[in-house]
Amino acid sequence: MKDARQRIRDASYDLFVQRGVRAVGINEIIHAAGVAKASFYSHFPSKNDLVRAFLDRRRGLFTIGYLGAKSQKRGDSAQGQLLAIFDIFRRVVPDRGLRRVVPPG
Repeated sequence: MKDARQRIRDASYDLFVQRGVRAVGINEIIHAAGVAKASFYSHFPSKNDLVRAFLDRRRGLFTIGYLGAKSQKRGDSAQGQLLAIFDIFRRVVPDRGLRRVVPPG
């Protein structure tokens, strides 16, 4: 069985990805992780500490893991890999009418 810290990290990661950091409360994370409130606060003194752990994990999984692997497969040079990242973002990030950031001309 996972230790309390890992259960908190796993539960909060899933909730934060699904609904966003601001929409998820500590009590919901405690319930989802199946830990006592005192146990939660012994591992993460504040929500900010938990958010830092989430962002570190997200960076490792998405930025380094996913983007790094995909860009290396798509580009055979540093320049090609960098350009591939923009293609990946175009597919992953929803279009909100921001395609034309620089005016033509």
